[in-house]
Amino acid sequence: MNNSASQTPLNNNNNNNQENDNDDILSQIDIVKILEILRKSLLWVFIFLAMGLGGAFLYLRYTKPVYKSTSQLQIKNENEENQRVLSGFAGGAGLFGGGQINDLAPELEFIKSDIITLPVIEKLNLWVSYYSKGNFIDSENYQSSPFTIDFEKEADLEAYKDHDINLNIIDAQTYKLTYPNYANTQPTTHKFGEKIWNGKTTIKLNLPYSTALKSTNYYFRINSLPALNQYLRKSMELGIENKDAKIISIGFRENHPQKTRDIVAAFDSTYQIESLKDKKRSLLGKESFLNGEIKKFEDSVAIYESRLQSLYATVKSRNPQDKLDVAFENLQKLYDEKQKIVRKLAQVSEIVNLVERGDYETLKTTIPTLISLGMGDLAGKVQEINKLLLQRDMQKLNFQENAQQMKSFELKFNKEMEDLKLVVSGVKRVPREQISEINAQISEAQALIGNMPSFSKEYNEILRKHTTYSALYNNMLNAQLQAAISKAGIVPNIKILMPANLPRIPISPEKTQIYLLGLIVGIVLSAILIGTNYILHNTITNLGDLDKILQISILGAIPEHKKKLAHTRLIIHENPKSSLNESLRSIRTNLEFMLPSAKALHNKDNGGTVLSITSTVSGEGKTFVAANLGGMIATSNLRVVLLDFDMRKPKLHLAFDGTNEQGVSSILIGKKTLEECICNTRIPTLKYIPSGPNPPNPTELILREDFDLMIAELKSKFDVVLIDTPPVGLVTDGVLIMKKV
Repeated sequence: MNNSASQTPLNNNNNNNQENDNDDILSQIDIVKILEILRKSLLWVFIFLAMGLGGAFLYLRYTKPVYKSTSQLQIKNENEENQRVLSGFAGGAGLFGGGQINDLAPELEFIKSDIITLPVIEKLNLWVSYYSKGNFIDSENYQSSPFTIDFEKEADLEAYKDHDINLNIIDAQTYKLTYPNYANTQPTTHKFGEKIWNGKTTIKLNLPYSTALKSTNYYFRINSLPALNQYLRKSMELGIENKDAKIISIGFRENHPQKTRDIVAAFDSTYQIESLKDKKRSLLGKESFLNGEIKKFEDSVAIYESRLQSLYATVKSRNPQDKLDVAFENLQKLYDEKQKIVRKLAQVSEIVNLVERGDYETLKTTIPTLISLGMGDLAGKVQEINKLLLQRDMQKLNFQENAQQMKSFELKFNKEMEDLKLVVSGVKRVPREQISEINAQISEAQALIGNMPSFSKEYNEILRKHTTYSALYNNMLNAQLQAAISKAGIVPNIKILMPANLPRIPISPEKTQIYLLGLIVGIVLSAILIGTNYILHNTITNLGDLDKILQISILGAIPEHKKKLAHTRLIIHENPKSSLNESLRSIRTNLEFMLPSAKALHNKDNGGTVLSITSTVSGEGKTFVAANLGGMIATSNLRVVLLDFDMRKPKLHLAFDGTNEQGVSSILIGKKTLEECICNTRIPTLKYIPSGPNPPNPTELILREDFDLMIAELKSKFDVVLIDTPPVGLVTDGVLIMKKV
């Protein structure tokens, strides 16, 4: 805090000092002097301004104007179908890309590439440039040349390319070529239509011959491809107008407005065409790739399809797993069926035992079982046997055992028993045959189940590959279809929003800016002139200059007299209201204020006032001022005497049309008295004493006591003693006299 407190006053003092310095610098600038120098330098100012504007006019007159044509293009996104060609791959992004265009920089580079520039050159036939020579500026004859150059592209013209070749038309049949850029190549004369330069190039005159063509000098330039590419890329301006809307601009600068527009339009159309070709090339490449891949996938699908069919034939099923499940299910059914048949066979065996034992009572109870087991025939036989047994019991009650009826019944009963045995034998044979058949089926099912794991593994592997290749094959077919659709409906994705305009007003040089620059140059030169004159200015031109130099007050300024005088004269009486008289009156008044009150001009009680007038060199008007100022003081009713102390070049007597036979020098050497040398003037109160004969030693006369005595005597007789002294810059007389005033 102490440091801040101590530094703050110091900083304030520094700031104040800087402000004071700035004020001092500004105060030292004399605006009046600058204006005075400006007034005297107006002619040069006008000359500089005229030079600046004239230079601007000449620059505009002899500078080729530059025109600019611009177009705007929108790069549209491809439609969704085209973007999703082969969308089944790579997560829907498409095997070959086709996403939205987010970066426009590659498009700008594509426009500048040879793919675009070469068709533009061919379309506009920029291989040859034609010019007409002017006095100061050459003009290009774009699409308006009276002659054309036809040459074969394979011709060896490298030595002639990128050089100006002059053509002068001699007459309707001949022309002359000169090669300014080839020191060793001499001018050649040829006929229109003939082949020159190794018989590869032909120059033709397209327009009818006229004498006007002879008065114009033409030249042409065969451009090389690198030169044309450099020319196009140097003058081209590519930019992104709106990144979100995918709008780009193509601009071109050229001296010829029609050529400028044509080049931009050619770039627009070529860009559209080449972009379309590029898309077609891409689709053709996709088609070729798809055709090859489809063939490979088709072969793979056929191979695995054949292997599946072979496996199906072996397994006898199109699904081994289902076949395995069915085999297990059938095996279980076979076991169940075998169990039923075994139970049936056991029951049949039991019935056979009952029949063999003759246990008919028990056999009778098996009838429901036989019916439930499906052995209806056996059940019927058992029922017949039971009926016969009942009849036999009834016969025994009625007949004797040896009776004929009993014998007949026994024969019948025995026959039925034989039939029963036959039926029982047949019933017992069928289950056994069924069991044998079921056992064979069980063995077959068990063999199939045992071999099924190896079949299942092979089946799954073949099925997986078949499914994969089938899916790829289907996707490829779908992609091929999409590519065919895209190829059939392909359209350019470049839309021209703003066609190339035909420029009417050049963008360079800018007339307003050039004229403004010329005006600024004139002003700067004028400012330099004025500033130089101001810095080098060492003369007093006004009262301000004098006031700055002198340390004393300035009484006034006397204007230059309009009429040139042959010699000094008293002229205040000629025009009392003139500016000269007014200035002298002002000086007289200022003298009243400057002098002490005891020595005022009108104070007659204290003796006269002694004044001296001097200057630096001769010819600055000392005597003129002394004579007329003395006359002006005398008009205020004061007694005034003028003394001519310029004893080397006396002139005061000329102002009053007097002589210089006697005067101040005569008085100082004692040859004449004061009264004898005082002369009268037109103004009664104004007297003068001429210089007198030129003495050899004026300075010694002033240093004598006689000078002081003469001044004292004059002060007693006059109110104002006015002394005309010699120039202080040449002699010291004036300085010595100034000590006495």
